[in-house]
Amino acid sequence: MRPAHVRERPMGMRYYASTSPGIGGRLKTHPTDFRVIEVPGLEVEPLDANTGDYGYLIVEAITTGRDTHDMIDTLAGALGIHPGAVAVSGTKDANAVTTQWVSIRHGSADELPAIEDVDLEPVGRLGRQLEFGDHAANRFEVTVHAPTHPEWRDAISTELTTEDGSIVVPNFFGHQRFGARRSITHVVGQQLVHGDIEGAIRTYLTASSPHEPARTRLARTEIEGALDVGDLEQAIAVTPGYLTYERRLLGAMRKGATVEDVLDALPWSLVRLFVHAVQSHAFNELVSERMRRGISLTEPQVGDTICFVDGEGQLDTERAQGVTESRLQTARRHVARGRAVVVAPLLGPETPPFEGPIGAMYDAVIAGLDLSRDGLDAVSVTDVSALWRPIALITELEIDESGPTFSFELPPGSYATVIMREFCKVDPVAMA
Repeated sequence: MRPAHVRERPMGMRYYASTSPGIGGRLKTHPTDFRVIEVPGLEVEPLDANTGDYGYLIVEAITTGRDTHDMIDTLAGALGIHPGAVAVSGTKDANAVTTQWVSIRHGSADELPAIEDVDLEPVGRLGRQLEFGDHAANRFEVTVHAPTHPEWRDAISTELTTEDGSIVVPNFFGHQRFGARRSITHVVGQQLVHGDIEGAIRTYLTASSPHEPARTRLARTEIEGALDVGDLEQAIAVTPGYLTYERRLLGAMRKGATVEDVLDALPWSLVRLFVHAVQSHAFNELVSERMRRGISLTEPQVGDTICFVDGEGQLDTERAQGVTESRLQTARRHVARGRAVVVAPLLGPETPPFEGPIGAMYDAVIAGLDLSRDGLDAVSVTDVSALWRPIALITELEIDESGPTFSFELPPGSYATVIMREFCKVDPVAMA
């Protein structure tokens, strides 16, 4: 174990699993350096299936250097339909080459538009819209550019590799969850959770980062100055057009809306992300504290929870089981045989009480973050619920030395940068 980069620690990622120095370098200098391919988790009907029963066209979209939401909006606009009629099962990195399925309500394989940097290929039909998590996994090919110390690559790989040849790292939420260049989503979320909506809005408008463009940093400073003297017209005037959501907030404030109505100027999905980032930060802190105390990420302890996996290796969160002293050896056998994994909670109002030594540790971490289960349900526009997440990320890794290029497969919701941070050990901005 090794202390994490100083910019990762506020996100709850306080340690690396490996002790060796990193190879350095940068990710995503070009979209082709970061390739993501969704592994489908559904079977579709043929393209000539009855459109009455199977009203959703499924297409494979290969995008280069485009954000998933941007791709959806552009596709919907080209088809003349509402963006809500277009869906994916997961969002992907913008600075990458990504392959994923897209569902189009009432879509026709003969009417697909030509879109810059997006290749669309009809796959089949489905009786419903794609939902988040419908894919089985994501396959990654990640190239590291200009590593400064490539000689450490093999040592890191050896440290992370288990007897069966797979690698194990902490299953942190990656820096993208918190904002790679301006890591404030969990800070805004904390303020919302504590009922400080006005403070959350101000933080979103004015908190700057040295990794933002100089023009943006200056604008945030000027916005703050204008707000300090109550000059909303000036605040709007100094806000660049590309700061879309900031301008929406300021526009609502100018109309004299209540703070709740001002918050409504933001997309529901973004507000939900703020609160989910609080959950993610808490989860990361739980895993980090476990590492600090030298407690295994893969072997259950008294007070832990395990979740069983189905025949396809997918986590079954409905089959969560607390580990007591009497069940400890049985739980360890289940995990050793690949039937279950150790999980930690994404804190919410339905999270059960923590028990045993692990529970006492978790309670202390949550208290130190000034959080409560009920508090995370305080923002009415969110749907925070108690979920479980594996605390260890286990996968097989292949390394092509010529890049080096790292190839691996991860379950939905896990981050490729969590693998790459162990090897690079650089400022997270270098992986953005």
